[in-house]
Amino acid sequence: MRSQSREKYLELIREYLKVKPDFIVNKDNIKKDLITIGATEEEIETVYNEFSPFYKIKFLKNIFTIKFLIIFLVSMLFLAEIVFYYQWVDKKMNSSGKNIVIEKIKTVFKKEETAIPKIYATGVKIDVEKTFSSPSKNTTLPIKGTPKKEVFGFFPYWMLEKSDYVNTDAITTLALFALETDAKGNIITNYADGKQDGGWNMWNSKKLDIFIKDLKKKTIKVVLTIKAFNNNNIEKLVLSDEAQKNFISNALFLIKTKSLDGINLDFEYIGTPNPKVRDEFSRFITNLYIKMKQEEPNSTLTIDTYIHSAAALRLFDLGVLQSQSDGFVIMGYDFHTPSGSAGPVAPFEGELSITTLMGPYLDKVSKDKLILALPFYGYDWPVSGGESSRSLSYAEIMGMVNNNNVSWDSMSQTPFLKYESGGIERILYFENIKSLGIKYDYVNKKDIKGIGIWALGYDGLNNDLEQLIIEKFGK
Repeated sequence: MRSQSREKYLELIREYLKVKPDFIVNKDNIKKDLITIGATEEEIETVYNEFSPFYKIKFLKNIFTIKFLIIFLVSMLFLAEIVFYYQWVDKKMNSSGKNIVIEKIKTVFKKEETAIPKIYATGVKIDVEKTFSSPSKNTTLPIKGTPKKEVFGFFPYWMLEKSDYVNTDAITTLALFALETDAKGNIITNYADGKQDGGWNMWNSKKLDIFIKDLKKKTIKVVLTIKAFNNNNIEKLVLSDEAQKNFISNALFLIKTKSLDGINLDFEYIGTPNPKVRDEFSRFITNLYIKMKQEEPNSTLTIDTYIHSAAALRLFDLGVLQSQSDGFVIMGYDFHTPSGSAGPVAPFEGELSITTLMGPYLDKVSKDKLILALPFYGYDWPVSGGESSRSLSYAEIMGMVNNNNVSWDSMSQTPFLKYESGGIERILYFENIKSLGIKYDYVNKKDIKGIGIWALGYDGLNNDLEQLIIEKFGK
C-alpha cells in the first residue's frame, strides 16, 4: 500500500502530464523533470501507463487484425499531428505555466513570506540549563570513528557556558554563531539600548579561546558565522563598494585574530529583492571569496541558504555563487514554526518537503557543495489558541517522551507527541534517531557533501545523535 505522500506524488504527476501533450514523444525530458522534484521511476511509469494510448495494446494483443492495425496506424498519424501542433503552441507560449510542481512550491512560499520569517530557530534561544539538566539515555558508543562526510555544526553563543559538555566528537567543522554586521560592514558590538551583542560577548571570552584550542587538537575546523537578518542592512551593504570593502577587511581580520579556518555567511533576506540587489550580492560574495583565497588560501567560505532557495530565485543566484564559494549550508528546517500553525519542523516527504525542495538543488548545484542542515530541536504548540508556542531542545524533548506515547507522521516521516499540560492540549513536532536516520540515508544516497546541525549542545547529555552520525557516516 502506498503512503499518502506517495499518492500525492502520483496526483502531481497526473496534473503535470495533463498539460504536457507531448508527454509520449518527450518522455525522457519529462521523466528527468519529475525525478528532479522527487518522483520515482516506478511512479512515473505507473502514471504513463494510465495516460499513454500504447499501454492498451497489451490488453488487445489477442484481437489484432490487419484492419485493426491499419486503423491504429492512421490514428497514430493523426495523434502525431496533434502532438506537433501542441509542441508548436507550447514553444510559442515559451512553456509558460507548465511546470505545475515548481509553480505550486513558489505559490506556497509567496503566500508565507510576508507572514512569518523563514527561519525561526536561529533567533530564539533554548533553555540551556534545562537542556543539560534533562536526564540522558546513557547510551554508549559501540562504534568509534570519524565521519567520512562533512558534519557542519552550528555553535550558538548561548551554549558557551556549557561548552565543556557539548558533543563534538562526530563533527568535522564547528561554526561559531554568530557576529552580526550592520549596513556599513561593521561588526555590531552594542545595541541602541546599550546592551552588548551576545555573539560579541562570546567572541571576547577567554572560555572561547580555550574551546577553540581544544577543537584544534581534535583537528576540527572552526569557522566564524557572520549574520545579517535585516533586509535593509543587507541591501545597503551589498550596494555600497565602501561597505563591502569594510566588511571584507573586518571579516579577514577576525578570522586571522583567532586563527580560524574560514567564514560562514548567514544572510537571511526575506522575500524577493530587485535584480540589482541580487547581482550585487553575488559580486559581494565574489569579492570576499577572492580576497580570502589571496590572503588565507586554505580558508573556506560557506553560505547558508533556505531550503527553497533553488526552487525560487531570490537573493541567492546559486549558479553564480557555487563557483565563488566552497559550499551551501541548506537550512532544512522551520517548515513550521511557533509563529505559524503546528506541523513538522523538517518533513522528509510531502508536497513541500526536504525531498521535494532538494530536487532543484541537485539539478542546479554540484553535489559536492551541498550540506543539508537538520534540526536538533522541536516546536511545541497549543492545539487551541490562548497559550504560547515554544522551542524545545532535543534533550528537553527526550525528557518528556517515551516509546509508548510518541506517534509517527507517515506523510512527513517525522515523530510527534500529543499531550496535556495544565489542562491544555498540546502537540509537539520534533526529530529523533528514526527521522534523522532517514534523512542521513538520503544524504548518502544522493552523495552530497554532508550534513549540518542546528545546533550543537541541543542534545544535552545524550549521545545517541552523535552515535547515529558515526553509524551513518563513519569511516
